[in-house]
Amino acid sequence: MLSFFNSSKRKLKKYKKIVNKINKIDYSNLNNEELQKKANLTKDIHDHFAIVKEAVKRTMNLNPFDVQLIGALSIVDGNISEMKTGEGKSLTAAIAATVLALQKRKVYVVTINDYLVKRDAEEHKPLYSFFNLSVGEIFTDLEMQFYKSNEYRSDIIYSTASELGFDYLRDNMVYKIEDKVQKELDFVIIDEIDSILIDEATTPMIISDRIDKDNEEMFKINRIAKKLKRGEEKEVRNGLEIDKETTGDFILNEKNFTVYLTERGIEKVEQELGIENLFHNDFSKYVLLIDNAIKANFYYKRDVHYVVKDNEIVLVDQSTGRLTPGRQLSEGQHQALEAKEGLPVSPFSVTKGEISYQKFFLLFNNMSGMTGTASTEGAEFLEIYKLEVIEIPTNKPVQRIDKPDKLFITKEEKLRDFVHSIIEIHKSGQPILIGTSSVKTNEMIANELKKNGLVFSVLNANNAEKESEVISRAGEYKAITVATNMAGRGVDIKLSEEAKKAGGLFVLGYERYNNRRIDNQLRGRSGRQGDPGASQFYVSFQDDLLKVYGDTKKIQKRLSALGVGTDKELTENRLFSKFIEKAQKTIENQNFESRKNIVKYDNVIGTQREKIYEIRNSILEEFDPNEKVTTLIDYAADEIFKGEYYDEDIIKERVDNLIGIEAYFEDKDQFKNFLAKVFLEKFEIMNGNLPEIQHMLRYIYLKNIDTQWIEHITTLDTLKEGIHLRSYNQKDPFIEFQKESFYMFQELLKKIKNAIIHDMVYIEITPIEENIKESIDL
Repeated sequence: MLSFFNSSKRKLKKYKKIVNKINKIDYSNLNNEELQKKANLTKDIHDHFAIVKEAVKRTMNLNPFDVQLIGALSIVDGNISEMKTGEGKSLTAAIAATVLALQKRKVYVVTINDYLVKRDAEEHKPLYSFFNLSVGEIFTDLEMQFYKSNEYRSDIIYSTASELGFDYLRDNMVYKIEDKVQKELDFVIIDEIDSILIDEATTPMIISDRIDKDNEEMFKINRIAKKLKRGEEKEVRNGLEIDKETTGDFILNEKNFTVYLTERGIEKVEQELGIENLFHNDFSKYVLLIDNAIKANFYYKRDVHYVVKDNEIVLVDQSTGRLTPGRQLSEGQHQALEAKEGLPVSPFSVTKGEISYQKFFLLFNNMSGMTGTASTEGAEFLEIYKLEVIEIPTNKPVQRIDKPDKLFITKEEKLRDFVHSIIEIHKSGQPILIGTSSVKTNEMIANELKKNGLVFSVLNANNAEKESEVISRAGEYKAITVATNMAGRGVDIKLSEEAKKAGGLFVLGYERYNNRRIDNQLRGRSGRQGDPGASQFYVSFQDDLLKVYGDTKKIQKRLSALGVGTDKELTENRLFSKFIEKAQKTIENQNFESRKNIVKYDNVIGTQREKIYEIRNSILEEFDPNEKVTTLIDYAADEIFKGEYYDEDIIKERVDNLIGIEAYFEDKDQFKNFLAKVFLEKFEIMNGNLPEIQHMLRYIYLKNIDTQWIEHITTLDTLKEGIHLRSYNQKDPFIEFQKESFYMFQELLKKIKNAIIHDMVYIEITPIEENIKESIDL
């Protein structure tokens, strides 16, 4: 960590020196045409930065701060620029994008939502247009599909991460090369990079078809799960050995998010389902259904993890507090929540294509990014993405006072003191931003403030449409805003002059989040661009963070040593903040390991996906029917006559399995001649029309690749879900997954060829001139 820190410092020092050089280059004496000509002729990066800086002044009437130039240099160099709120990240990205585009790089600027795609692209178009650089906008819109190909031809492209990822998947499902929209994935600048590559890392982008599920079966499983009793695992000393003893029907490990049925639990489930062995192949589907139903009833909380809106489950993004319409939990967990809430169970999905955010962005030639909070995840960015976090200094010194946490024994005492503090701060006129981790807590605090006669605004996932209105008033004198972590990222709260004089925005966190970055994001709403402000978090021993991850006994001992022992007493001490941060680090480390694990498995799947896409692309781009047919015939003959020993019965069986014909062939040549004659007859019906033959064969190839690949993905997902059980046999699950997936992929390639040969034998062709698609009847 020390070498990483020193490297970051050295880079920052280097960028400061470069900015000093840039500032000494004066192009103000050149007219627009001369400046543009200079931009096209020079290859020196210092020149480009000086030229772009001058262009920003002329086109946007802004004079970039030195820290913005430092941030842009860091981005162009392939780092993460950590910049505080209000420091002008969008202009920093635009400067970097312009410099890169002038150096003939294709640049993608990724933002966190469609609104920012449109806003940032339009806001910086005057700068880009000055250099005749085209700007594309990719956003979620059905009509947008018709224009995407043109937008992707632009020099600089603004988009959300998900749209880029889904377009990549869709491009690798097309049946005509001209239907592809995406161009070279060259240089990407990711705004809020920690949100996309850390927070979203465990949520893959999936394109799927849907299949219906029996509602009544799901409701039955839910009723069974509700009858089960949660137990715990205890260590019991048996002489010199320590055994593990379990209670209840199941153990739910919230740290690892796993469910373990006890012997008693298994018997109960089997009795309720009326089966003898839950783990028999015929009933194995119930294992996952019960697992999901237990999590739905004993882990997932309404108005915390999800809300019910318009008779649907809508997930709440745990890092942003925002609703995520259209997103579903995978592997049937979403349907388990629907059954829990008594809603119609939506169809299960069958995956056609998927890719993780990590794997997708690693496809780019170069990657960089920006955020206000990345340093806590610096090691992860370096290990997985080879990206260094460069902490860019603020343009003006931060004036915010971050007070030590207040610690309480019970939630009740915490709430009373929290409300009392709000009342006292409110008297001073300071605007207050109250941060909560869930809709439920958000509304509870709102009710308490209402009881005390306070006027306030509420912002949570249930009224997200009022976000801009609420935020626009949050920095006014005496304003009180109660918000989930929706107000923690990408929100710029501007203070009125009266509010500044009163002490600036006071951020009060009702609890610490599981992640320090989210705490820092909330704090960062105060103290923008040198404004005054303050922040403080409230914590109790009964908060989930300390209950599950914190060493409360150790903290209580420290409290006793200080003479604090009753429920009514509280303490405000930086030592306790360290205890809390230790609990947060424990969660962060576990999440890091989980994400590393996802990357490991996705690397295996990704290698196979890239191979399949490579095969698909070769068929779309270059397709020689003679070569393909000859290769297939040779492969089929080798399959029929493989091995050292085979008799007539074996040959007949292999021919039947491959092409569904009961026939015997004496040798390879006889079989090859037979297949060649079958294929040739079909081509003769088409009068030897090469484009039609190419079209037909390309269709057969692509259809079978896609069909077999979809089945393969489903099988891989099933293997991945259960592979951890191999550890009970002292085997490394990942090595086992590598071995089995490699074997499965070899089988997949064979299945594809076999399916293509089968279709070519049985395809019925009628001689028509115009549309080959209508002549295909499989």
